[in-house]
Amino acid sequence: MIITKLLTEQKDINHIIPECILLAQSEKASLPFQYMHMPIAWYQIFHSGEDLFWKKRGKNFLGIQSRLKSFILLIARNGKKLCGVVPLVQYSLKIPHSQNELHIITLAGDYVLHPFQDFVIANAERQQIVAAMLEQTAKLFQSENSIFWAGYLPEDSLNLKAIRKAGDTLKRQNLEIIEAISSQRGGFWPWTLDGISATLKKISAECEKSGKSIKRLVELREKIAGCTPQALLFPRTRTTFLQEIQDFLPHLKHREDLSGLVEKLESFLKNSPMQFPYIELPDNREEYLASLSHSTRRYFRRYMKKFCEAGGSFETVQPSEITDSDIEDYIRLHLLRWGNGSAAICGEADNYHRKISKAMADQGLFLLFFAIYQNKRIAVHSCFDINTRREGYVTGVDPGYHELRPGRLLYIQTIYDAIDKGLKRYELGAVGFDYKMSFVKKTAVAHNFFLYPKGKGIQLDQIFTGFECMEQISA
Repeated sequence: MIITKLLTEQKDINHIIPECILLAQSEKASLPFQYMHMPIAWYQIFHSGEDLFWKKRGKNFLGIQSRLKSFILLIARNGKKLCGVVPLVQYSLKIPHSQNELHIITLAGDYVLHPFQDFVIANAERQQIVAAMLEQTAKLFQSENSIFWAGYLPEDSLNLKAIRKAGDTLKRQNLEIIEAISSQRGGFWPWTLDGISATLKKISAECEKSGKSIKRLVELREKIAGCTPQALLFPRTRTTFLQEIQDFLPHLKHREDLSGLVEKLESFLKNSPMQFPYIELPDNREEYLASLSHSTRRYFRRYMKKFCEAGGSFETVQPSEITDSDIEDYIRLHLLRWGNGSAAICGEADNYHRKISKAMADQGLFLLFFAIYQNKRIAVHSCFDINTRREGYVTGVDPGYHELRPGRLLYIQTIYDAIDKGLKRYELGAVGFDYKMSFVKKTAVAHNFFLYPKGKGIQLDQIFTGFECMEQISA
């Protein structure tokens, strides 16, 4: 018989963590999140109590204001044997156009620091365990203003089918469940600004080449080129620019030679699934290189030769060798590249990285790669290796050495290293940035489930108000 329990006292949670890790190991769990140190450290660093979450995290992900209130470890046992575990937190948040706070119980993390999250479940009794754990979470609903959100589950998670089946049962118990895909919001936003501007620039270049001008193109391009991400914090500015682009699009419809660029421009205005790029690793480096485009292969050969001839080299720091100094270099190089624009290291997240880097290295799961030039570390890439899967985590590069391309060269070194070690899959982390997409052919998506009292109804666009949005795929 499956018995579930909620642990909220720190001493009880600390006592059971070794058992949770043993369960993850025995079930060959492949996500860093499932080895407990990351979600627990995430809560400890960013727990905000009565303060707003963003003041510690540096970013807000939910509602217009959110507070990270409490940590709950949900476990399941079959007799004395631990058979299921998931780390949960409870938020309270304000949502637009509402006087009441919404309470969300969800997995302990955010999509930037934990791109994929999941339950750890014993496979032999997966369906019964998942059903029992969901029934237990439903008991946490203290009012109609509470929902449970199981977020960022990978598309190959064995728990997806079990949650769907359990959800059908819960629907008969005065509850509703919906499934959605993690997506990025379209429109005129700081995260679409560069793409829209670059696409308009390409359209201008094609017009110059053909000698056929387009009405209002120059004016619109110049206005958008002068726009800053800070200006887009104001809703009226976003709305005005979006309307101008929508008014401009009909002027492009008759140009068949621009159809690809028009489609690209329109894509920025629509919500789209958040892409998680990955590589199915081949048996050797040559086979991987052959999968890349001719121009990409040429790029890497050219700059690798230039880098090595200039005396550049690469360093791998294995888990057992990682020191505090290595971690400080890692944080420093990331901030050199991204500065205030970083979503991975902002607020108090530097302390989070210090904590989980050591904890995961102590488990043998975390390693660092550096590019070296003139005896100086000029680029970094951190990775998690778990079973046959590598997950690329955080990168950084000193922009003073951009001409050597150390960041991209180091990236392909981490791919070569994964192939040499016989790993089978390389996940490149959240969001398919263009530089990541040059390495891959495939992308995955993340699934989310929302459980709430029947008749309540939830508006996901009021919960997710920024870059991230949810596209419902079932009801």
